[in-house]
Amino acid sequence: DEPLENPTTRGYVQGFMGVATTLELSEEFVESLRALCPEGCNIFINKATMYVDLASDDYTLYDVAPERLGTYENYSKLRAVADYAYIYEHTYETELAYGGYLNRTFGYYSMDLSLYLQELMHDENGEVSRRMTLGMAAYDYLDDAMVALDLSGSELPIRFDITYTIIG
Repeated sequence: DEPLENPTTRGYVQGFMGVATTLELSEEFVESLRALCPEGCNIFINKATMYVDLASDDYTLYDVAPERLGTYENYSKLRAVADYAYIYEHTYETELAYGGYLNRTFGYYSMDLSLYLQELMHDENGEVSRRMTLGMAAYDYLDDAMVALDLSGSELPIRFDITYTIIG
């Protein structure tokens, strides 16, 4: 993958397959995850929640924001990261641990990306992309919704809460 150009402090997600935001986890971030596990040990990510803040705390904008965001490896083909198994969720009428919903009280979206980060940590061949795209939830992409997101250059960057177990 070519590096993303023009990093920005704002990202946008828009319905009708409009604007989506691509994020790229730094190599330093991935290496810091790998460094958690000493040589000869294995690490298991129990839970990894990513938080993405809205760019504004104007609560009236929450009414036009998507209720849920999806996280994709390839947004144009709606190929989701492993945690966002929206076809499974829809077929079996169940709710995923993934979440992706807007927390209207605190003004952020939260997504459980445990499987994605687990794959990324153990990927030695570069097969798992460090890029992901935040877009409309798979079955809501035709909704007339839009949201501005606060990204890494902002005061409150995208953040992760990670719980893990070291084995060995």
